[in-house]
Amino acid sequence: MNKKRYVFFGLFLVFIVATITTVYSVQAYEHRLIKHPFQWEVTEGDQHFFNQVSFEGHAESVETTSFYTFQANGSSIEHSHTRPLLERSMGSANSNQMMYEDRSFFRMKPLERRLVLENDQFLAAVGVEEVYQNGIYQYDLLIHSKPKDGDESKRLHLESADEYLSILNGTIHENRLLLFSGDYYSNEEFPGYLTAYEIDLTTNEVVHETKLTAPTTATGRNGDDMLSDSMYNPNTITFHPEKPIALYTYESSDRTAGYSIYHFDTKENQTVEQSPDYQHTLVSTFSDGFHLLDLSKTTGKANLHTIHMDETGVINDEVIKVELPSLRDTVQFSYASDQLTLLHRDDTGYQLDMYHVPEQYQLLSASLLVKEEHGLFRITSMQTNE
Repeated sequence: MNKKRYVFFGLFLVFIVATITTVYSVQAYEHRLIKHPFQWEVTEGDQHFFNQVSFEGHAESVETTSFYTFQANGSSIEHSHTRPLLERSMGSANSNQMMYEDRSFFRMKPLERRLVLENDQFLAAVGVEEVYQNGIYQYDLLIHSKPKDGDESKRLHLESADEYLSILNGTIHENRLLLFSGDYYSNEEFPGYLTAYEIDLTTNEVVHETKLTAPTTATGRNGDDMLSDSMYNPNTITFHPEKPIALYTYESSDRTAGYSIYHFDTKENQTVEQSPDYQHTLVSTFSDGFHLLDLSKTTGKANLHTIHMDETGVINDEVIKVELPSLRDTVQFSYASDQLTLLHRDDTGYQLDMYHVPEQYQLLSASLLVKEEHGLFRITSMQTNE
């Protein structure tokens, strides 16, 4: 009897020790992943301007395959519950969130997903398959999709015949999957390109495909027409969240930066601007068009473009000259109600600066320290509210 009592008491002690160890291990793990909340430290300006700025991002643990997402308004960034990281290559908090909430669908092939997309009706994942054919490697696109209230559609395989694929972006507009894929090259023998796809998600069929090369109507620094086979390096692609329109930036054969707008409804490609002095362009969207911040690589100055448009084309392009001390290292920006918000990233964290434009006086400067034990911390989008 006493022996049974000792055995029971021993098991009870083991249970207590195991429970305490587990609780402290979980707490230590969450503490190691992130110390919350993050608080911006204001170095200049007024704290209340944080009420106009919202952030989205994610962080990954250095030691594990877990992550957390955040959507923060104001000066504090707090973490959500930790979750398993289903796809390490995903680059946005929203994509990770979708993959976690519909794990059974997103764990299917293609394994090397480059895009995870959704709207109110559909889910879609776009992957890349490396294929060896005729002595060379090419990268084909694999697309699988499903209605949110239905079964997965038959997988779509797009043969691209491309040796490289460095650029891929897309969106779901109503029942259409709109995609841009392509690559850039370093000499005139192999010009860069972009291919635009329109896919009907109700039938999972390609309804339109076109390859875009250098705009022949654009002119270089010497006034010569740019040939379609000139070096053409497409850089960034931004889809408008409400319209079937995409804006892409590029560098042409004379090292001139420019940008064009492609309309999926009209199949028209419009070159908006050629800029010989401003060679790095950041893009953000608003309800009626795009904002572009053309940054000079040498002077630290910028042109701030506000491009208004309707469904058929550009209505006007308003330009404000901007000369601010913090422009050079900008990685994201937002512009609304004459307020230009700039986000910078360095080895220690993030720097946020807000200015009133066009007077260009500073409203806010704040820093966010990111320590090594916080993991890989990324702010993937920023919005300044009207």
